[in-house]
Amino acid sequence: TRTRTRTRTRTRTRTRTRTRTRTRTRTRTRTRTRTRTRTRTRTRTRTRTRTRTRTRTRTHTRTHTRTHTRTHTRTHTRTHAHTHTHAHTHTHTHTRTHTRTHTHTHTHTHTHTHTHTHTHTHTHTRTHTHTHTYTQTHTRTHTHTHTRTHIHTYTHTHIHTRIDSLHEMRNEVTDVLSLSLYPLTTHPLAWTPPPATRPPGAALAAGPPTWTPPPDAKPRRDV
Repeated sequence: TRTRTRTRTRTRTRTRTRTRTRTRTRTRTRTRTRTRTRTRTRTRTRTRTRTRTRTRTRTHTRTHTRTHTRTHTRTHTRTHAHTHTHAHTHTHTHTRTHTRTHTHTHTHTHTHTHTHTHTHTHTHTRTHTHTHTYTQTHTRTHTHTHTRTHIHTYTHTHIHTRIDSLHEMRNEVTDVLSLSLYPLTTHPLAWTPPPATRPPGAALAAGPPTWTPPPDAKPRRDV
């Protein structure tokens, strides 16, 4: 007796999974920055000036003078004369008598006269002079000034800045609703949901996240 049994089993499993995910995130960031800046500037200026001036002046003067003189002279003369006369007469008579009478008379007269004259003269002179002078002066001046100024300014500025920043960031993440539809029968090829990383409601229970600075940020230094 031979018995052959052939069994063919064909199993087809179709699984349809529909997943709906709804995530709602609200982020509130509040930044408060307070900046205080103090600037102190100290400036010291030193100026050195050297001036060299060269002046060349050429002057031409032309003068024209016209003088008018009017002279009036009045002369008064008073003369006093004194005359003294001295006369000396010598008479010599010689008489010779003949038949005829001839008389010869010789007279010699000597006269001496002395005259003294005194003259007094008074002269009054009045002179009026009018002078008109016209002067024209032409001056040409050429001045060359060379000034060299050296200014050295030294400025020292000290700036003190203090910045206080407060960053407050609050994230509110609502629950993630994952609705998966899969068959309730346990089948080897059935789809199983992934393990939950966090239980529902964990976002609200954890509170706002704390803010950590980025790794490349410089450490804050209070000055």
